[in-house]
Amino acid sequence: GWIDWAEPKYCMAPSPVEALVWLDQAQKNASEIVVDLETCQPEYPPSPNAGRPSVDQHRCAIRTVGIGYIDRTLSASPDVAWKILVLPFRHMDGSDWEYALADRSTLAVALRDLFDAKPIAGHNVVTFDSEIMLRPVVETLNVPVSLPLMTSRARLIYDTRIAHHNTSAQDMPHTLSFLGRERFEVPEWKSK
Repeated sequence: GWIDWAEPKYCMAPSPVEALVWLDQAQKNASEIVVDLETCQPEYPPSPNAGRPSVDQHRCAIRTVGIGYIDRTLSASPDVAWKILVLPFRHMDGSDWEYALADRSTLAVALRDLFDAKPIAGHNVVTFDSEIMLRPVVETLNVPVSLPLMTSRARLIYDTRIAHHNTSAQDMPHTLSFLGRERFEVPEWKSK
């Protein structure tokens, strides 16, 4: 089969100014957002755990925040109106991204404003990502403020992992990579 799909408009590893402009546009133009966090161990180099993936939502650091939305000002068709932001906070080795501390703080506030304003969908967003987003960013983003990335789970509207449990495939794996392969014929992109 052929998937009729248009490449989204990506904003990857933006400068702080580019990220703030993107987040402002999302605040104005998104009716809902899709969120995905990538996490890592909270240790820094030279620790042998620095940069390693983490599945402990109570202790991990945020490596990357991914956000997507359909911008209806670009097109009436959702197939061509997706905008994606990939905002890194840690390198693969666990060291901080090159954003200045003041920029990290400003970005954390802008993310919180967006996450508190828009309905949020995601894969495992209810049980994993939201738990991290509710923790103070001093723990997750190495920012010296105690605010969380979101203040309530009330904006969570859809979790594809939970939804997949309520299908005829309930006995199959529920990972995002499995669902991507099953529904959209994409190759495996995560492996242990």
